[in-house]
Formats: sequence, C-alpha cells, structure tokens
Amino acid sequence: MIYLLKTGFRDPYENMAIDEALMEFVKKEGIPVLRFFNFSPPSTTIGFHQRIEEWLLELEKKGVPWVRRPTGGRAVFHDGDLTYSLTFPEDHEIFGGSVPVSFMKISQGFKRGFELAGIRVELESKKGIKGTGFCFSATSLYEFTINGKKIMGSAQVRRDGIVLQQGTVVIRYPSPPFPHVPGMGAIEDVKEISLEELQDKMVQGFQEVYGIEFKPLSLSSLPPVPVEKYRSREWNWKESRPRQ
Repeated sequence: MIYLLKTGFRDPYENMAIDEALMEFVKKEGIPVLRFFNFSPPSTTIGFHQRIEEWLLELEKKGVPWVRRPTGGRAVFHDGDLTYSLTFPEDHEIFGGSVPVSFMKISQGFKRGFELAGIRVELESKKGIKGTGFCFSATSLYEFTINGKKIMGSAQVRRDGIVLQQGTVVIRYPSPPFPHVPGMGAIEDVKEISLEELQDKMVQGFQEVYGIEFKPLSLSSLPPVPVEKYRSREWNWKESRPRQ
C-alpha cells in the first residue's frame, strides 16, 4: 500500500514545502506517498545546485515567480504540465535502490500509465548530450521522449534514508513569457488529454506494474509545511549572484 495525495494548483513555494513535509511524514510512517500537483501562477523551479541566471530574473520581472527545488537537475517551466513527487524509504522493497536503479523502477509505472492513456513514448536508455540550464533541453537515463523530444524529466534528493523524486510531464507547451526550449516536446503533439485523465492513467499504471493499492492522503495528515523557508531569499539565492 502507498498513499496518494492530490493537491491541485498551488504557488511554487507551497508546492516545494509540501514535498519537504512529505519527507518527514514518510520518515515517520515508512509508507511511500505519490503526489500529483500543479502550479498557479505559472512558475519556474530551479535545481538545488543551479546558479541564478539573468533569464530567470527577467521572467520574474514579467510576473513569473521562481523557487529553488530541494532536488537536483535544471530549470523547469510549470505551465501546462502535470508535476508529481514520489517519496519513499531508501530501502523500500519496490522503489528502493541506487539512484539509477530507483529511477528505472519508478519509470516502469509511468511508462504503463502512458500506454494506458494511448500515448506512445520512448524511454531513454542512456544519458543524452549535455544541454543548457533548462531541464527539457537534454534527456537523461529513464526519462521519456516523443519523437525524440523530451516530455518528462525527474530529479531526486536523498536525506536521512528518505528519497524524494520530483518530476514533470509536459502536456502542452508553456506560453509566453516563457522562452522556447529546444529539445522540449509535449503530449499535445500527439494527443489531447486532461490533467485529471493523465493522473488517473498514471495511478492505474502504478497499480498494474507494482500490484499496489493506493490509499488517499490529506494535507492535514502532514507535519507543518515550511512555506516561509521556500519564500526566503536565504534559500532561493543560496548559489550566489546572477551569472552574466
């Protein structure tokens, strides 16, 4: 059994704070949590170790908020996407293992979800060529593409025996003022599908592949959510001043 949490549209700071609270929850309960969520307003998230660049601040001037994720990787534009997190003990019998092993295991559930949704995807078997500061400019192991263009990316953080994997599925291309990202694809290239339908198919995919039962989880079950941490300059500017 694992928990299923759907939190809908929230601002970027609360979204990251909820995932941190989930790490504490899973550390105490020992049961994984699969969460689906969205961003409002449209936002940018950057990787934990990513430097701040001028394009990010230009987007901020145009009203696009940004936040630093607890996970690694590069910048993601959240507009027309479905975002997920999977939080689990590092030694979990289904999802546990090294970083590449756990990525591989988790990808199988999503792959089946895409199949159930009638979306033909390719699963990357090797690391792609290094791209820009944008997540969807290059693929990595066990990420998904459509016609050679990346439509899903993920990243992890591990702390105190707990793994948080965050990822994004591009359903439609981000609208201006977000810039075009070479190498990014979107499900809308091949199929029209709603957020709700895609969520449901992903849940079914996990159920079929792993033979697991989902139990609904509410936000009220979580420890305090550290929203102010993710709003703070101390957290978001931790990798120094903008790069020219």
